[in-house]
Amino acid sequence: MQNRGLFKDIFKNSQITTTRELKITLLKSLDIWVFTALSNEINDNTNIKSSIQKQINDFCFPQDDFKRLPVYYISIRPKVRIIKCKKMNYCDNSSMSFTITEGTKKYKIKTKIQSIANFLNVDVKEITEVLFQDKYIFCKYKNDHGMIITVYDLLNLSEFRLQEKNEIYYIGYTKNPSKRPFDGNHSGLNTVLYNYYDKREHDIFISYQQFHVNSLIEVPNMVFQASNTMLDEIAITTEAKIIESSLIERYIPNLRKNYLSESGYLKNVFIQELNDAKIETLNFLLDYSISGSLFRYRNNYNSIDNFRIAVKENKLEIQHITKP
Repeated sequence: MQNRGLFKDIFKNSQITTTRELKITLLKSLDIWVFTALSNEINDNTNIKSSIQKQINDFCFPQDDFKRLPVYYISIRPKVRIIKCKKMNYCDNSSMSFTITEGTKKYKIKTKIQSIANFLNVDVKEITEVLFQDKYIFCKYKNDHGMIITVYDLLNLSEFRLQEKNEIYYIGYTKNPSKRPFDGNHSGLNTVLYNYYDKREHDIFISYQQFHVNSLIEVPNMVFQASNTMLDEIAITTEAKIIESSLIERYIPNLRKNYLSESGYLKNVFIQELNDAKIETLNFLLDYSISGSLFRYRNNYNSIDNFRIAVKENKLEIQHITKP
């Protein structure tokens, strides 16, 4: 893993000549369906749970990346299911068609078998048939073994854009993403499961987000753009906490029991750490369509959320930006 803060001593805050904006951009997203992580419905021989843990760790802490802490959303959405049909035999390079329900609406989907083979990293000739279930398909191989593809992965392969948005009910950051919130002791996940989630109508997701934080810095005779991972002028935990608190302010200001403390923390950060670094504004650009996310969160038609947070007259002020 790369060293955070390689250029930490390149300048001092006292050298910065003008106030500045901290730009926080959504770098990548990973959506984990809680059903696949916690349910016993999928055969244990697929080793799905350990596979998900590895997937989360590889996403959050890749070996060639600077160290960042992920922020995660817990959200629910209208459930998506495959309308069951007979098993399907096919020839090479053919496509298969099936119907899904998203909430109360139905959609006809078409997927190339080659795309499925590529996803499973097998030769298309090895797949002999596809067995449909409501939450996933089972691709059977010549040796009678096979692999599962969930309905959400299948829709992603089909380039189908989900029509309904996700509703976020919890936002947090973590140093142990493969365990939290899946360790069974997470009050936020339990609150969502028992207070908002209806298994007859909803699917529930944990969505991990990684962010790039940078700013334009002016010092005597020099202007440069620098990433916080390189400068480490804001410590890694503080960076994650600032992003977490900002997203709570944006998405769920009245849901968190400790909202007032979160809001107060963010205001104090502006007055103290950010003020010392001459940072006046946080500018968030969240483009879920290019981050790898399956979902949208604020409306049904736009996957981009761009907003600015600042402190004005000792109060937090959040402003939506219509054109990023």
